[in-house]
Parts: sequence; C-alpha cells; structure tokens
Amino acid sequence: MTKYQEYARKNYKVGEAIDEMWHNDIQAECTQMNLEEAERVARERIKEVVTSVADINAELAGRIVVRVSFAGSLPKTKKLTKAEKAIVMKLESEINENSAKLGLGLSGEIADKSGGLNLALVGGDKTLWASKEYDALQKFVQDRRDEFASFGIPHVKFQAAHVVDITRIPEIEMLAEKTEVELRKLVEALVASYPAQITPEAVNLGPLYNERDYAAVETLMGRFTFGYEWLSFGVPEELKQFDVRIYEKAKLKAQETWKEIEANGVLLLRQTVSDLVSTLTDSLTPKDNGEKKKFYATTVTNIQEFLATFGRRNICNDTELDAEMKKLDQLVSGIDLKAMSSDTKLRESVKKDVETVKASLSKLLVNVGDRSIVLE
Repeated sequence: MTKYQEYARKNYKVGEAIDEMWHNDIQAECTQMNLEEAERVARERIKEVVTSVADINAELAGRIVVRVSFAGSLPKTKKLTKAEKAIVMKLESEINENSAKLGLGLSGEIADKSGGLNLALVGGDKTLWASKEYDALQKFVQDRRDEFASFGIPHVKFQAAHVVDITRIPEIEMLAEKTEVELRKLVEALVASYPAQITPEAVNLGPLYNERDYAAVETLMGRFTFGYEWLSFGVPEELKQFDVRIYEKAKLKAQETWKEIEANGVLLLRQTVSDLVSTLTDSLTPKDNGEKKKFYATTVTNIQEFLATFGRRNICNDTELDAEMKKLDQLVSGIDLKAMSSDTKLRESVKKDVETVKASLSKLLVNVGDRSIVLE
C-alpha cells in the first residue's frame, strides 16, 4: 500500500465528498473505499432479505423469488348506456329535421341546441376526459415495467412471482424504492390537475355528462399503487424435529412450487421473445393486396436491446432458448436497417430467416406448456 493509499484509509470518511485538489492516488483510494462500502452494504442487505424469508434454499441456490405489481387506471372513454343512446338518437333526429328544413346536409356530429354537446358517433363511445398528467403516469408505469423486466421480472403476467439472482436484490430494491417515490409524485400531479380536466368535458358532453363516470378526486392517491415483496418457499428445519413425515411432505410441496415458478419464468421469457419475433415477421409480411408494409427500425432494435439484457433475464438457465437467442443475435446484428425500407430481396431473405427462428420458438412454447401460475 502506498503512502497515498494509507493516508486515504486513515483520514477519509466513506460517503464524504472527494476533493478534486487531492492527489490522484488519494482520490482513487477514496473512490475504492466507497465502492467497498457499497458492496458491504449490498451483502448485508442480501443476507437480511434471505434471512427474512427464512429460506435456506434461497441462499444455497443463489436465487430468490420476488413479486412486483402495479395497479390502477382510469377510463378515458366510456360506452354509451341505453339511456344515453336514446338521448343521442333524439338529438340526431332534431338535427336532421332542422337540417332538412334549412336544406343542409348532415355534419357527421351531433350538437345540442346550446352547442355544448360535441360527440362523434364512432363505436358509441363518449370521451370522458383528456390529461397529459395521466398519460405521463401510464407511460412511466410501462417504462418502469420494462426496467424490471431487464432483471428477469417480465410483465406478461406482471403480478406473478419470478425467480431472480440473489445478488440482484440491492439493485431491484433500489429501483423499487425509486419507483415508489416517482409514482407518488406523478399521482400527485394528476390529483392536482384532475378536477380542471373534467370540467371541459362536462360542458362538451352536455346531457350525456354523468358525475358517476368519474372517480372522486380524493380516491385517486389510493387508486394507483406499486408494491414488491420477497417470497419464501423453503421448509423450516425445525419442522423436521417435530414430524419427519410432515417435513418431507412440506419439502416436496416446496420443491414442486419452485418448479412451477421456474416453469412460469421460462414460459414468460419464451413468450416475450416469440412476441418480438412475431412483430418483426408481421412487419415484413406484405398486405393482402401484395403491398409492402412500412418498415420500422424499432422492430429490429427492440430485439437487439432485449438480446443485450438476455443474460440476466435468463435466471432459470433456459439452455434451449439461449441457443435460439444466439441464432437470433446473428440474424439481427447483420441487418442493414436503412436498406430494409426499400430492398425487397433483403426483406424476403430476413423474413425467411426470422420465420425459421419463429418456428423453433413455437416448438419451445409447446414444450414448456402453459404452466404459469399467479401466487396470491
């Protein structure tokens, strides 16, 4: 250890600011001390979580089960009720009658006599409200789900339990804690703007406005939630001393549960890959009239981004899927995205290769079977 390192070890307190005026070696040692402390805290937290679930199997296997869930939504449109349709028909009749008297054609919209109601009769829906705050909240949830998915926690069935590497516990908890804070701020922004955003639609809807179509503002904070928890499926050793038969039975049940959870993880990961590949295949398939569809680079870049994080998603060590992912990686890494928009031969070639991978993935989905479970 150099004198600079010794100085840092004796005088620097972990977590404090590192002065840029210090010698480079001192700064480097201080940085190293902070990293060591972060690793120590992470190890302690991993130990705490594993201990809290009282599952020795988790520590031995290096894997643990986590459940993450988002909940909450508000309707932006609503189907017309029978009574509301009657109102619309009556108004339409009055407008048609007045238009005929004046020699005017139909406008395609209905407006009440005061000009308040402005409702396009498309699918029999009425617009309840519009909110950029609500849209931002929904986008946040989708983006954050994608972040959790990169840890091997897919959201095809997002409230299911999933197996993750215990070394990822600190990272997952950090993201979860960050999510709780950020979600609350977004909901608070929605609550603040909500009443004012309902008012314009109440005027536009006229006689179709119904106060009961809208959630009370005081309920909004509790409507949007996020939660996570670490789960245990081990068997306490104390049970063995109490009754060996019951212990063995419980142990067998725990093992079966683990198998189901792993099968769930394998199925969801395979389904996610299959969906990505299907999207690419569909984009390269001509329309019914033979016309070429517009090509979007994201159909390829989304797969490339998924491939970049596949290693840590594949916590259940699905070797069959891993083999298909290697083939897919070779395929998409060599695609000329600019040429895909106009080069028909290239599109057909890529489509043929992708369909081969898709066929293999379909077989994998059949093999694993629909064994997914949701733990209440």
